[in-house]
Amino acid sequence: MRIFFATIFMLCAWQLSSFAQVKPLTFYDTIPIKGRTPKFTLYKHMDDWYKSQKNMKQTARARKQLKMKGKAFFLYQNRVRIDSVFTSPHAAEKMKGTIVYSIESQIQDSIIVITYTNFIHEPVYSEYGNVTYGKLMDYEKFPPGKCMEVEEWCSAVWTDMKNLCQRDLHTRTQKMLPKRLVRTKIYKAPPAPVPEEEVVVKENNYDHLKLENYLIKEDPEVVKAEEQRRLAEEQSREKAAELEEKTAEKEKAEAAKEKAKAEKAAKQAEETEEEDAKPKRQKKVKKDPYDDYDDYGDYDEE
Repeated sequence: MRIFFATIFMLCAWQLSSFAQVKPLTFYDTIPIKGRTPKFTLYKHMDDWYKSQKNMKQTARARKQLKMKGKAFFLYQNRVRIDSVFTSPHAAEKMKGTIVYSIESQIQDSIIVITYTNFIHEPVYSEYGNVTYGKLMDYEKFPPGKCMEVEEWCSAVWTDMKNLCQRDLHTRTQKMLPKRLVRTKIYKAPPAPVPEEEVVVKENNYDHLKLENYLIKEDPEVVKAEEQRRLAEEQSREKAAELEEKTAEKEKAEAAKEKAKAEKAAKQAEETEEEDAKPKRQKKVKKDPYDDYDDYGDYDEE
């Protein structure tokens, strides 16, 4: 009898130790940052991300450590169908509900590290009953004791659930920073030389700790393109200013010409009025002294 109870006790202890080694399901995501981006700008974008995302809220933040925490959820509906597998009635409808998870993000030297963990499956009320996976742990197959259907179907449901979690958090990560702040080209260290046949033992080799192996180098093509764009903008601004100056000078000359023309017309009108105001002088006509005598009446006939 004692041997039986000792065996039962050892089996329970082994089962508990195996469960203790399993960790919660956790996903990590990173966002590479462009060099020379101020950290307070990244912190502001990260804070806005928590506040603007749907079905997500911020629970804590530490400004000195550049760290924030939050919670989020998404609606879950089991859509797994396998033609060759028969399940109990309404097995998929029993799992309909939400998956809630925790978020922790921190700004580091050249990346933002985001941790998604503590995924919990919470089914909603259903007239057919509820089936919950509870807290999702890092199992390769479906959690033991959670699914009472055919093993093939349960494994497919577990895989689908993890894929939906990854898709939701990856979609959220892409919306944290604008594309202009995300570094698309990542510097890769040059390949290591091919080792020779003879193995040379090096003592105190600290090449992997050198700072130049971890610095982010700017792409020369990107720098050249940026310089060309800046020069083109300066030239366009200079041409626009020159054209504006010429237009202003032309308008000024036309205005002066119109003013001179108006002044000339006013002066001519004034002179015409003065001429009209003066009295007209009549021309004196010399009188013929013989006009007072008629050719025939004033003389006697002989």
